Amino acid sequence: MKHALTLQTALFDHLRADTALAAELGGPRIYDAPPHAQSGEGPPPYITIGDETVTAWDTKTEEGAAHELTFTIWSASRGFSQVKAIQSALADALKTAPVLPQARIADLRFVSSATSRERRTRLRRADCVYRALVEWDEAA
Repeated sequence: MKHALTLQTALFDHLRADTALAAELGGPRIYDAPPHAQSGEGPPPYITIGDETVTAWDTKTEEGAAHELTFTIWSASRGFSQVKAIQSALADALKTAPVLPQARIADLRFVSSATSRERRTRLRRADCVYRALVEWDEAA
């Protein structure tokens, strides 16, 4: 929990800077929450950094935490091909972990993904869960 906001900020900046992911999204469309219709951001596709579960991940010599983060991909396309192309670009972008101040990402890996159709909005979505093991710097 100690570095949850730091991790989210670093991932946000890292994903917004990825040109291949931006190409799939039509721009650096990464958000903390879905944009409001009045925001001028336009319709999907975009990614929201959402739910997170944090558990202790300490060793005898290091303090840390395991963060399970959900990246939700939203698409207005009728099928799932756009969602799956964005999933692939997201996976490529997360092959390299961002640098954290006062902490280190020891491991960042894919855990699971689930796609679905939203009945009310008719949007397609994919919830992609990644696990980041974060070691804290002793001086932090």
